Amino acid sequence: MVINVKDIIRWSIRHWWWFGISVFVCLMLGAVYFVGKTPKFSVDAVLMLRQSDVGSSNQNEMINMMGFGGSKITGDEVMVLTSRDLIGEVVDTLGLTHTYQKKGKLHWKTQYPQHSLSVDLSTPTDAKVTVTVKKNTNGYKIKVQNGLFKKQNIKVSSLCEPIQTIAGEISVSMPDTVAEGTYRAIIKSRMHAIDEYSRALKINRLSRESNIITLSTVTDCPAKAVEMINSLLDLYNLQSATDKNRLALQTELFLASRIEVITQELNEVEAAVEAYKRAHQIADLDKTATDYLQTGNEYERRVAAIEADQRVLDFWKEQLNNSGNAFSIMPVDIGNSNPTLQTQIQKYNDLIAQRNKLLQTATEANPEVVQQTELIIKQRANIFSGLEQAQYTLNLQKQHIVSIQNEYNGRLSSIPETERHYLEMQREKQTKEKQYLYLIEKREENSMLLASDAVPAKIVERAQMNPDPVSPKIKTVGMMSILLGLLLPLGVFLLGLFLKDFDK
Repeated sequence: MVINVKDIIRWSIRHWWWFGISVFVCLMLGAVYFVGKTPKFSVDAVLMLRQSDVGSSNQNEMINMMGFGGSKITGDEVMVLTSRDLIGEVVDTLGLTHTYQKKGKLHWKTQYPQHSLSVDLSTPTDAKVTVTVKKNTNGYKIKVQNGLFKKQNIKVSSLCEPIQTIAGEISVSMPDTVAEGTYRAIIKSRMHAIDEYSRALKINRLSRESNIITLSTVTDCPAKAVEMINSLLDLYNLQSATDKNRLALQTELFLASRIEVITQELNEVEAAVEAYKRAHQIADLDKTATDYLQTGNEYERRVAAIEADQRVLDFWKEQLNNSGNAFSIMPVDIGNSNPTLQTQIQKYNDLIAQRNKLLQTATEANPEVVQQTELIIKQRANIFSGLEQAQYTLNLQKQHIVSIQNEYNGRLSSIPETERHYLEMQREKQTKEKQYLYLIEKREENSMLLASDAVPAKIVERAQMNPDPVSPKIKTVGMMSILLGLLLPLGVFLLGLFLKDFDK
């Protein structure tokens, strides 16, 4: 069949009213579609993912110590933000397994947060259950659909008693003040609801280098989507802040216990010094005693530093030997001066943090989690070996310093015994004071971190609805109706030409 364009143009001009009638009919059908279609809107939230705010130098140092430093966005943070665990908590909190609708003249309208109908299933469902209740003056007509094929119609005069259905026993409640009409409850299992809302959420980054992202969804119930996205962001910030503070809380407990011990020891030393001065009527020391104090303080300081390192090593060993802390983050900067051990523990904390992030989106049987667990066990063994070596080295250093100190004390035996004993007590007091001040300073830095409101997701714009509907759009429906109205007569004409040639 050969198509002559001039013939088509001449035919179209002679039969122009066909096009007019076709366009008119298609516009009417398009209008019916536009009015009867449930409008859908876009709900968007804008946020900036980060891992620390710019704060004081001490605060940033503590954040870096715990492995939360830097503001570089990673794909892991986006995965955590939209993980099934987080969305599952939002579904449970807002009751998103149930969707309630009221039938209007042309389409169903979702009711949220208030709804006229409430339906409870006695047993959880694995498939989608739809319960439609039509209220009239004679009672209630209930239609139950379980899955795709199982349907059941029930008539009841009241909703006071549970109803036996193909979906199990259901309880339906509807206030007497609700007007007559048709209402529907769509009930999905928790897993189906999580999957549905996970697929509906879309994440877009402003640019490849930017930390600003948009979290959006398209829905016929904007109020529900707004509350869901805002709850998701709040829950993400809450869990991330909890993770950030876990190490700070452990450090707080350790510092509090050490301060309590040092405070008691300092009080005892001060009381002993005061009692000794009163008993021996000591007012001041002469130049020789002062020089001795300065020299002896240096030895005592070095011994005290070694003992402090040994206490931290003992604390770390207790943490490693405690099975309850098998996958807990260890405090790092708590007074030990061994940079190698601090580096190993920091690496250990990083592995723990990575494993915790993986567990938010996977199970312990996941190969990546298993591999991460093996790395943690290996690193824990390396740390334990390093602790043993460090303790051995510190013991040798302490023995060497103590031997030199004993020799020095022997040369100063000419100092009167009373003054010498007093200086020893004074030196012990100063050592305790330095330890006390150091622990207080660390506790203040840790308290600043605990009080910090830094969150990983700064909400630039909370979720809000775009007033322009995503679908249906009147311009699109109108243009498609006009185009279809113009193509239908041409299609009829071309079909006639084809049939005519076919008959020949």
